[in-house]
Amino acid sequence: MNLSTFLSWLNEAYLSFRVTSSEVSDVESAVLEALSAILIKGQTLKVEAVSGGTTIFSSEEDPTITYGDLFSVEKILPVGSFYEGTKLVLPNEFDFNVKINVGEIDIHQGCRPGRVQVTFESGRPKSRRDLSELFVKMMDVSLKSLTDAEKKITRETGTLYMLSVTGGLCHVPCLELEWEGANRVFQITVDIMPSIPCTDTFVEELAKDDNFPLVFHQLVKDLNCF
Repeated sequence: MNLSTFLSWLNEAYLSFRVTSSEVSDVESAVLEALSAILIKGQTLKVEAVSGGTTIFSSEEDPTITYGDLFSVEKILPVGSFYEGTKLVLPNEFDFNVKINVGEIDIHQGCRPGRVQVTFESGRPKSRRDLSELFVKMMDVSLKSLTDAEKKITRETGTLYMLSVTGGLCHVPCLELEWEGANRVFQITVDIMPSIPCTDTFVEELAKDDNFPLVFHQLVKDLNCF
């Protein structure tokens, strides 16, 4: 195989992405629609069990407790390489912070610089103790409650399929999707980080002594959540 033939083969096999700007836009909008649908449905679902084996039982006074009663989803905040314009090759990885309202909270200095301890308001402290695990469970049961038709989002350049929700890194939700386009099919992972509002004063205090990189300092200030 001469050099010219080899380079042609390399371009065809590994460098010809066949993803147009229109398809990238379609993938992004479909991913956002899928995430929004899961979050909206999840807020309406009844909580059966939460972290640590704790079960929330219904009562005559409070017959149904939904995930929306425990926390409310306020906004989806795009972050990560795709939105920074540094994502290469396929649009197959997305990152979002989801700003949620959990009621009154107190934020204290953690076990070491750069770490914090969050105390939730009284009432249902056990159900809010591990917010990430509770958030994963909400997304999982929400996706499983959708019909096959609701798990499919069609765009002009292809179709997005919702597959599953996993615990992901550090027990934060990871949404697994599949995009079926005209020229190729590829898997998409969406990492989702539940975030709570915080004050500028707290951010400034936490950022002292280079506890985390300046780029993250500015990001937390811009998003107004942590």
